[in-house]
Amino acid sequence: MADVLLVHGAWHGGWCWQKLVDELGDRGHTVRAPDMPGHGDDQTPLDGVTLAGYTDRIIDTCKHFDGPVRLVGHSMGGMLISAVAEAAPDRVAQLIYLCAFVPVHNEPMMAANAELNRASALNGMLQPTSDGLGMLVADEAIIPAFYHDCSAEDVAFAKSRLVAQAVEPLNAALELTAERFGAVPKAFIECIEDQAIHIASQRALYRRAGIDNIATLDTGHSPFFSAPQQLAEAIEAVLN
Repeated sequence: MADVLLVHGAWHGGWCWQKLVDELGDRGHTVRAPDMPGHGDDQTPLDGVTLAGYTDRIIDTCKHFDGPVRLVGHSMGGMLISAVAEAAPDRVAQLIYLCAFVPVHNEPMMAANAELNRASALNGMLQPTSDGLGMLVADEAIIPAFYHDCSAEDVAFAKSRLVAQAVEPLNAALELTAERFGAVPKAFIECIEDQAIHIASQRALYRRAGIDNIATLDTGHSPFFSAPQQLAEAIEAVLN
């Protein structure tokens, strides 16, 4: 059985993982799904939300496990788990990217998004907060981008909990080394029907990173809602 830490993506919180937490727990895995700063129940203001703060939160949560942890990062969470692998590789047994960004050295996520994902349902649908410190998703883009294959109940639950995403982590570049980040085993779970990060973009991301431990789901961007059982099976299939 594995120790698994689930890292949510932009706008979301640890709440999005609850079905998967239950599913993996029923299979005997030990699972945690923390809120990142400024997300979920965490009240950190936008001007205090940084990639470094996200990284520290994950490392602190890793300390609740007895040994190295499998980190599962969804969407923007791919940047976060990569940062943790660079900062504290001894705490990380494996990185699992779930339809997520896989960074390369010194490339901000927004730069990767612009280059690889022009067809995203989010393109042109991000609105700055009044103070310019965060970004919101236009209401008409939320379902097409994130939840087009999810139940109405799950959509309502999620929409009531989405928050502004701080800009700083989206524009932060990671210093990644072969000795630390590069040495951690990696896997990728691709989502064929994803409209936020299209499948062609997902494949471009994991191929350029040399990841060949791949599982495939026939879902959109949020399989933790639409297919938690299949997602749990995919995670188990790629565990090293």
